[in-house]
Amino acid sequence: IYSLGCTFYALLTGKPPFDGNTLMEVISKHRAEKIVRPERIISGLPTTLGDIIEKMTEKKPEDRYQDLEEVIHDLEVYIELREDTSKAQIIHQPSRPDEISAGQKHVEMNDKPARAEPVIPPELAGQLQIASKRFSSSRLLVARRFLPTVWNVACGLGAALSLIFALWAGLSLLGEGAKSLASQANNVVPAVSKATEYYSSMASWLKTTIGIVLAMFLAPVSAVAFSGSEGMSPLARRWRESLVTGGILEWLYWLFGGMIGPLAVHYLGLWVPLIFASILGVGAGAGYYFGIEKTLSKQRKPSLDQAQGVLRQLRFRGMDEDQICEATVHQAGQNWEEFFEAIFGYDRMRTMRSKLQGIQGSERKQHHSRRDKMIDRWDAKLSEAKRGKDEKVLRIAGKAEMIAEGVSEAEAGKRAEELAASMVEAASETRQAMHDIATGKLTVHAAEAKRQRIKQMLAEARSGKVSKREVRSRSLDRLLGQLLGSKFRFVCAATLFLGVGMWLQANQQATQGYWQQARSTIDSLKNTKLDSNAIESAKNAIATASQQTQAGETKAWKSIWFGSISEKNIVMVAISALVMLFGAMLSGWKKSLLLIPIVVTLCVIPLLLSTQAS
Repeated sequence: IYSLGCTFYALLTGKPPFDGNTLMEVISKHRAEKIVRPERIISGLPTTLGDIIEKMTEKKPEDRYQDLEEVIHDLEVYIELREDTSKAQIIHQPSRPDEISAGQKHVEMNDKPARAEPVIPPELAGQLQIASKRFSSSRLLVARRFLPTVWNVACGLGAALSLIFALWAGLSLLGEGAKSLASQANNVVPAVSKATEYYSSMASWLKTTIGIVLAMFLAPVSAVAFSGSEGMSPLARRWRESLVTGGILEWLYWLFGGMIGPLAVHYLGLWVPLIFASILGVGAGAGYYFGIEKTLSKQRKPSLDQAQGVLRQLRFRGMDEDQICEATVHQAGQNWEEFFEAIFGYDRMRTMRSKLQGIQGSERKQHHSRRDKMIDRWDAKLSEAKRGKDEKVLRIAGKAEMIAEGVSEAEAGKRAEELAASMVEAASETRQAMHDIATGKLTVHAAEAKRQRIKQMLAEARSGKVSKREVRSRSLDRLLGQLLGSKFRFVCAATLFLGVGMWLQANQQATQGYWQQARSTIDSLKNTKLDSNAIESAKNAIATASQQTQAGETKAWKSIWFGSISEKNIVMVAISALVMLFGAMLSGWKKSLLLIPIVVTLCVIPLLLSTQAS
């Protein structure tokens, strides 16, 4: 009611009730100052109308209208729709059907969400149907439907084949390593050269797999980015909003990840696969957008212009916006969503879909259902970020107001925190209730009961009766979501990958030195005529070298990060990095509580076992 009063005020006067240089200044005025009556700004406005708006915008809820029925009653009296009699007489004892109030009509309409299809003139209905058919008749739709599937299948097969070749090379390397050089003196040369070849082949195929997988994901991301640059993608709009509304902690995560990521790529030697993936993925995404999506958009423009012309005529004939939306859905047929979205926008399409599902009680074929799931996830994150900022602003304003009223600073801080959390929660529930009413999921009577619960919650917050445990639980949940969310898991994965790369870099010289020494020994034996005595001497020399290698094995490998990553757990660290990387694709901070013990166990247990064995 307060917000509606402010809207009426702006419509009558052409300006908001309060203005200021900062958001905090505006909120403080809303909480403490009385509005300037409308008739003082616009001369000639009736005093009665000013009284209605002033009562709607009273600071204390008990001084305002208690429900919309009272507002509707006074407005109808003002415009002389009925006599100024008691509300109970008019609402509950109407003498004639035309004396039923607008509020009662609103209740009756919303209690019956299913209604007949809007009737539009046949000639306009035919034009709208033709526009819809032309919109959905392009040949590019077939390519748009199958090309992403072909791309994903091709990349998936390529990555699978590369991974199979890498596994084959790895198994071959293990087989060669299992052979005893001492008993195979005559085959020393081919064994060592094959092992080197297998190792190089395994590394190359693994890098190829990584490049193909990155290219597969970069293609749709780049297509969405190109579409967002021209304002055509609701998903890209969510990405931009998340960057703008992100707090300091989120920016720190991005900064740290941006520093760790390139270092991990460098130490793992993945610059070539990364460049390959960027060229291939971005090229494929750009080709898809400019070759299919943008061309299709140009082809569809005449049909959309035709549809917009029909809708303008319907508006001129007095049809309201809800009826126009329903008429568009009815004339577009089963596959109405993309046509509707192109005219009214993505958010309006989702609202209409929910409304139809609430009326018809069944799921319909959805356009871009995977996109909807991603957008829902981003909307939840954006809503949570906005909620935290709103609570902060309300908490500061509430605390200042309570201190001005004589409340101690400590008590004002506690009560302001409780009130801010309750107000934001109430606003969220109110928006959800309005959406449920619009989509037919909630009747007005059920919404009224929910509104009464919200009023009670706000009253308890103002009186200090809100459970402090509940407020602290919400604050703690939000803090944990910021600290242990998907970005935290991504940073952990990048850090572990950096550790693997640094360990490989630190031990690269020792590995290369071993193979160089083996090659020089073999080269010296290749030109030597091996009689029985020479073979026996070579076996003894190899056995002695093997014993020396085993005795000094712990000294040959270097550990990093104060011994936390060594040859004993390097494989498990790499597996832990992969686990965290896949965990970063999931939402919610509770996933981190599950993954952190797993990763710690994988990395620490090998070190403990090796210590006990020694």
